Amino acid sequence: MAETNIGDDLPAFPVPGAGMDLPWAKVQRRIAQLIREDRFYTEAERDNLDDIDPIAIREALAERGIVNGELVDPEALERDPFLQQVAADVERIAQEGSGGFHTGRTAPGSGLV
Repeated sequence: MAETNIGDDLPAFPVPGAGMDLPWAKVQRRIAQLIREDRFYTEAERDNLDDIDPIAIREALAERGIVNGELVDPEALERDPFLQQVAADVERIAQEGSGGFHTGRTAPGSGLV
């Protein structure tokens, strides 16, 4: 059975050269913080993001039942493994409490976003 969690079966993230491991929840919070502060990507990496087509991404999400960040097709949750994984991840993070990332919004019918 394939592991679907970040880090596979590792209980923590090994920090090379530091002689320590960080819990995955702490790694996740730090990545979210860097993204919020716009410090996750280097300038060179940000330049490579120019190839991303936001219109194509929006269209692909709309095909999966997500429009403007909202789940508009509740049945999509039942048929799309990607959406099921996202919903499971959001629920797990919400259950972790204030230490996890949570948008504060809910999708119609699911209670999750």
